[in-house]
Amino acid sequence: MLSVAISTYNRSRSLADTLHSLIGQEVPPGQNFEIIVVDNNSSDDTRAVVEKIIKTNAAVPIRYVFEPKQGLSNARNRAIEEASGDIIVFTDDDVVAEPKWLLGISEAFADPRVECVGGKILPLWSVPLPDCFRDPAILKRVLMALSMLDYGPELVVATKKNGCLPYGANIAFRKSTLARVGLFRTELGVKGKKRYFGEETELVLRIIELGGTVVYTPRAVVYHKVESERVSMRFLRQRTYQGGYSIPMMFPSAHKRVPVWLVAECLKNGIGAVVFYLVGHRVRAIQSEFQFWGQLGLISGTVQVRCQA
Repeated sequence: MLSVAISTYNRSRSLADTLHSLIGQEVPPGQNFEIIVVDNNSSDDTRAVVEKIIKTNAAVPIRYVFEPKQGLSNARNRAIEEASGDIIVFTDDDVVAEPKWLLGISEAFADPRVECVGGKILPLWSVPLPDCFRDPAILKRVLMALSMLDYGPELVVATKKNGCLPYGANIAFRKSTLARVGLFRTELGVKGKKRYFGEETELVLRIIELGGTVVYTPRAVVYHKVESERVSMRFLRQRTYQGGYSIPMMFPSAHKRVPVWLVAECLKNGIGAVVFYLVGHRVRAIQSEFQFWGQLGLISGTVQVRCQA
């Protein structure tokens, strides 16, 4: 059995779209699935929306669970506790799944050695992507900042070296694996309006380090909504900074001090961005900006980890 877990916070309208995309999922013969919605202390009408869908849907069992302890990792760990399935599949409340998404996940788990599966996360644009982000030199960084993922048309075994790690909007684990390696670290992940990341990356790397097999399958596809405010430099600056900041929080023992070269590179990229904007090289300016904000986040996160030690 599969347990599909959705952690949600004040996105009731989007959550309804996600649930409707899950109800008609195709799964292998003899397989079934449940849906668990973990409401992480929402103040909107999330509960009413979920209960209405439960009443009008007879095809798939849906359960509503309220988790008052704020934080995505807390909500995901609650979903693991509530799950009846031997495979737990996580997605987000701003995702629309392809009809064969769970079929692709199930096929990858047919290999008993596989302990974690991730799939494609493709953009569902609400507005056209601005021209300045379409340049190939920038687009990859934009998609990464927006948590999109596409490692190609073939199944890939993820390693620390190749970096083909799954993302939280499309990731599944054997429940027995989580019992063996542990749950999501609750000091990581989004907490309300605090948007820091890395909880699923840290968990996946933990599985790999303990000898588990993690795979990416192109046959499990979801579409991640991209609202208009996310296709702006302001949002991408914040997301890139937050991504850098999260790295020392994931691996504090590897970030005990700020290297001098990192400070120098950060300053170089910040000054470079300003110069490139002034002379009209917009693509190079945006590239330098992304480097600057990611490095500044890494420096700030390292300082924070050192202060907490």
